[in-house]
Amino acid sequence: MKCRECGGEMRVAREDWPYPDLPGVTLLGVEVRRCVNDAEHHEIELPHMDGLHRAIAGALLTKRARLTGAEIRFLRELSAWDATLLATLLDVTAVSLSRWENDQLGHSGMADRLIRMLAAEALGLSTPREVLEHIGNEAPPSHLALRFGPHGWRVVDASDPVSAWVSLADEDREAVIKALETSLESLKVTMVHFAGHGEDRACRRRIAGSTSHHPLGLPGRRGRAARARTGAGAPAGAGGSRHAVIGGEDRGRDRRRITGRAACTPGENLPGRLAG
Repeated sequence: MKCRECGGEMRVAREDWPYPDLPGVTLLGVEVRRCVNDAEHHEIELPHMDGLHRAIAGALLTKRARLTGAEIRFLRELSAWDATLLATLLDVTAVSLSRWENDQLGHSGMADRLIRMLAAEALGLSTPREVLEHIGNEAPPSHLALRFGPHGWRVVDASDPVSAWVSLADEDREAVIKALETSLESLKVTMVHFAGHGEDRACRRRIAGSTSHHPLGLPGRRGRAARARTGAGAPAGAGGSRHAVIGGEDRGRDRRRITGRAACTPGENLPGRLAG
């Protein structure tokens, strides 16, 4: 983009910009384009002006002190009233209203409350009753800072994280970044440790599930039922041997015996084999 005054290049930066119509109101992080040849040649971009004006008006309506002349003028113009109309609504002369707006004459607390209620009704905003009941006698200018974000313009204070970050010195920002990087690395190590611990436990469960089986390859009730049918695990006879019971008949030691493998994989059939 070229400068409209001299044709030079325009450099874009974020700056805190004082609102021109209200002393004490600052817009934070505004996009400002300045000419590289002359910094006085500049342009600013303020998005969503209607939202900005409503945010300022909402803050003024909840002000605990009386309104200044510039603040009365701001609310009047935002409410689309001319001086004559507002003077009529307040039952004062246009000259008196003009002197109020130029801080040449103080206005009463009743007039201050009425201006707020009329402006709140015109703008679709609200003025809390507790504010109207406790408006002070002094009229200092409002000190407001507003920032534009994903949800539009909002009033911020010293606790705003963005404002706190911007106000830090360069060395303080570097220290914060290093601390965050250290915390992130520690978190990664912790996550890897717990992930490895979980895999180790799962591995032990798989090993235990594949090796801890009954001699007949069937765990639990099935294994006990199978052993009962075959006589496995029965007390040894007189000859010290265990006989297989097939079809309810003892085949004897010299007959066909069921022999089993000690370790099997789950789901196999009975591992017994008929040995000749």
